[in-house]
Amino acid sequence: NHSFYGMLLMHLKYSLDLECQTAYTDGEKIAFSPNFMDELSDSELDFVLMHEIMHVALLHCFRGTDFDKELFNVACDIVVNSNILLSNNMDKKAITLNKYGESMHLAPDGNEGHLYTAEEVYKMLEKSAKSLSKQKSRDGKEKEVTVKLEVKENKDGTKSKVLGVTMGSNGRGFTNSLR
Repeated sequence: NHSFYGMLLMHLKYSLDLECQTAYTDGEKIAFSPNFMDELSDSELDFVLMHEIMHVALLHCFRGTDFDKELFNVACDIVVNSNILLSNNMDKKAITLNKYGESMHLAPDGNEGHLYTAEEVYKMLEKSAKSLSKQKSRDGKEKEVTVKLEVKENKDGTKSKVLGVTMGSNGRGFTNSLR
C-alpha cells in the first residue's frame, strides 16, 4: 500500500532488541522489542515501520546532537507522524496504536508538524519549557521545571501521549496533549 516507504525499508537491516521497549532506529537498522511486535496488528506494524524509516530518511539520527535528546526525539516524532498522516490522507487511524492511542503530530503552535523541520519544532518545545521555567513562585524564587513525556489513559479508554510539566518541589504542574 505504501510503495515509497517500502522502497526505503528494503535498504535497512532489522534486529530484535530485548532491552528495547518498542522500536528504534540508529540510521542503519531498525530494532524491535519482540514483545512490542507481538502486540501489533498488521496496520500498526505498517505505521511503526513507516515511522522508523522516516526518521532515517529525514536523517534525524544524525541531527540535533547539541539538543536535549528526549525533547529532540519528541520534535522528530511530531514531524514524522504528521508526514505519515499527510501521506495517508489525514486518516488518524494510520498513526494510532491501540495500546498508546493516536500519535503526536501537532507542533506546539497547533499546526501540523509536517510544516516544520524537527529543529523548528524543537525550538517551539524549548521555548514553551523556557517560558514556564522563567515564571516565579509566590515567594519570588525561580521554579524548578521538569518536562517529561507520558502516556495517559483517556475517559473513553484510548491512550494519548502528553507532555507533562511539573514546576517546583511541590510537584504542581500541568499536561498538554501532544496528539
